[in-house]
Order: sequence, then C-alpha cells, then structure tokens
Amino acid sequence: KRIYLDFLHIPSKKVIEFDGKYWHEFQEEQDKYRDYALKTMGYKILRIPETYNKRLWDKYLDNAVKFISESNPS
Repeated sequence: KRIYLDFLHIPSKKVIEFDGKYWHEFQEEQDKYRDYALKTMGYKILRIPETYNKRLWDKYLDNAVKFISESNPS
C-alpha cells in the first residue's frame, strides 16, 4: 500500500505530517497505521496539528526545523 507524505527528508529519514481537520478529522486509524509502517522502516515522524493561532504556528514551524536539523544517533 502506498503512503503519501506531506514532507519527507530522505537524508535523515524524517517525516513531517500536517494534520488538518479536512484530511485528518476521521483518519485517526489510518494515521496510526501510517505511523507504525513508517516507524518500522526506520523513519521518525513529527505531527503538526492545524491551528489558526499565529503564535502556535510559529512554534510548530520552529519545532519542525529543529526536528529536521537534529542529527540521527545512528
């Protein structure tokens, strides 16, 4: 089964998923399956919830940058 990702950083094997209400409101089980499948393939996942709060959005973007830039302990 194919898994479509919002953002994939291949060198670090990291995935960022943006969880908006439109696409993820009734997808909790599907998201759990995707997370499990990706983790078994060695990927780390960061999920970012939808928000219209500018302060939270800035925080989530900062977290995403930190997540990608962290070195892998391999």
